[in-house]
Amino acid sequence: MLKSIVTLLILISTLSGNSTIAYGQQKKLFSVGGPELQTMVVTHSDFETFNQIQQQSTDTEGNVLTYQGISLHDVLVRAGIPSGNDLNSQKLMSYLTIRAADGYEVLFSLPETDPVFTDQTILLILNEKEGMKWVNLVVPNDKRKSRWVKHIIGLEIGQAASE
Repeated sequence: MLKSIVTLLILISTLSGNSTIAYGQQKKLFSVGGPELQTMVVTHSDFETFNQIQQQSTDTEGNVLTYQGISLHDVLVRAGIPSGNDLNSQKLMSYLTIRAADGYEVLFSLPETDPVFTDQTILLILNEKEGMKWVNLVVPNDKRKSRWVKHIIGLEIGQAASE
């Protein structure tokens, strides 16, 4: 009976695109893609290979909070997205859409994620509860938390049209 329930949960998770790790089976946390990119799937094991960093943010009451995760920029670089001096001319018209499991989406210009253009480090934070793992996005310097995303399932690069 338990085996049937576990099989059913895995099947539902697969069909729904749920990006979690359940019962020791590793699933994707999220993917990175775009028109000129080969899609990169990031798993829990992949996530652990990135350097962990800490960033602080101040909440609406003035409390300083510390977050630990990985740099969004590092993930984009590993996926083959141009950065630094390679992010010039038309590439400056590139944007990043971040999608959540609940359909929520936010948009960043690619330079907003690059340390050559900004001092802010946007974090991807691994969360775990009851054997489920997911990734949230934290934008420490944003005054409003509107671009903070819970349970990321995809990062997609696009290109704004130019005249």
